[in-house]
Amino acid sequence: MSLTAAEKLIPVKMIQDRYVFKKKLAKGGFCDVFLAEDRNSGGKVAVKMMEMGQSNENLDRRVARFRREMILYGQLDHPNIVKVLDSGETDTGLLYIVFEYIDGLNLAQLLKKEGALSL
Repeated sequence: MSLTAAEKLIPVKMIQDRYVFKKKLAKGGFCDVFLAEDRNSGGKVAVKMMEMGQSNENLDRRVARFRREMILYGQLDHPNIVKVLDSGETDTGLLYIVFEYIDGLNLAQLLKKEGALSL
C-alpha cells in the first residue's frame, strides 16, 4: 500500500535534513501543505508535498504537473506573491516545494471576515 505524504513525513518529521515539520496546514486535490522550520535560517516555511495516495491512477500525469508547478513557481517574482525558497525530491521520491510562510488569514477566511463571501 502506498502512503500519503503526511503518513511518510510526519513520523520522519523532516526532509532533506533541513525542513522540520511542525503541523499540517492544509490538504488539496493531490497535495498536502505543512508548516515547517528551516533549520538553516530558523524561520518558518510552508512545504507543499505531492501526495502519492493509495492509487497510482494518473500518477505519471500528476507527477508531471507537479514538476511543472515547481518550475513555474520558481519563475514568479512579485512583491504580492509568496516566494518560493526551494523545491526538489526526497530520498523516498516525494516531490516538494518550499514557500515563505505568511502568518495570517487565508483568502477564504479574509473574504468571509469582510463579508464578501458566505460559506
